[in-house]
Amino acid sequence: MISVYATLLLIIGVIATAVLYLRGEYTTPRPYFHPIIMALILLIALITPEPIAAYYKAAIMLGLILQLLGSAIALLLGVPLVVNKAFTLIALLVYMSAFGDLHTLAWPTPWVLLLLVYAGGIGWLLAPRLAELQISVLIYGVILLLTSWQALEVVVVAGQPWAWLLLTGALCLVVTDSLQAIDRFYRPVRFAKVLIPVILFWGQLLLALSIWGPDLGRLFRLF
Repeated sequence: MISVYATLLLIIGVIATAVLYLRGEYTTPRPYFHPIIMALILLIALITPEPIAAYYKAAIMLGLILQLLGSAIALLLGVPLVVNKAFTLIALLVYMSAFGDLHTLAWPTPWVLLLLVYAGGIGWLLAPRLAELQISVLIYGVILLLTSWQALEVVVVAGQPWAWLLLTGALCLVVTDSLQAIDRFYRPVRFAKVLIPVILFWGQLLLALSIWGPDLGRLFRLF
């Protein structure tokens, strides 16, 4: 039970720190709250007592560590955005391997067509404006697509609440990068300063909570 209460306290800490971070975006910027939030989410993953799989927990934690490092390095003056994106890209590859470890290799589920339609729509929207970045963004987009596909396969195989948390978390990462790309290359997204970090933090938190697996119900019995 200690791990359950500790997890709930950390979730409250994530929410409170995120509120302060978002409030600072329109008042006094507090960018250092970003790595603090990632550190709290990492702790949530760390204290999971009985993870659904040891490799899955290790991989999710490694991905969160990479995201934490990327957000911390981004605080340094003069560091280009591509550095943070490099950490995110490696984290996505780690997440993809974690999702793939939870199901056996088989033919893709027909639901993957929805991901392809979404990816095609974003690509059609952004392609004319990317210029020399087309190849880089294409590679990044393919990795995002593969990661979300592997998460979708976990839901098809398992179909349990933790699997839906996993899929929702992965899709949050997809939406986050989509909004960032639209905001940068297509047109400014209204309330992007709030929407993007909220969806990002929510996605990472859900991935950390999905490590609980079937024991996830122990968290919700307290509400």
